[in-house]
Amino acid sequence: MGHRLLIQELSDGRVGVALQRTGQAFPEPAGEPVAFTSPLDDKAREDLRWYLEDYLLAPYAMYEERRQQIQARLRVWGEALFQAVLGPGTPGHTAYIQAQEGGEPPELS
Repeated sequence: MGHRLLIQELSDGRVGVALQRTGQAFPEPAGEPVAFTSPLDDKAREDLRWYLEDYLLAPYAMYEERRQQIQARLRVWGEALFQAVLGPGTPGHTAYIQAQEGGEPPELS
């Protein structure tokens, strides 16, 4: 298993990132938590919630069109969230680069 990046949304709307290297007991904070504004609008968040919570529990054919539409956007949403938390110019970016030094993709949690 490679290094682990821990991403935590705080109750005040900030996001903190920490790096836990393989074999390390405690994670290293990647700077102070920063204000976070989700790149996903309300509709995107509701579609994602529906897909992960409702559809995957009852994947019926009558929802096929909505499922396909949402699945087509998953990569774009993931990339937008990644850039917002771990992309260049964010405090988490350095931790992300360091996490890749283990030779394996880092685990996100």
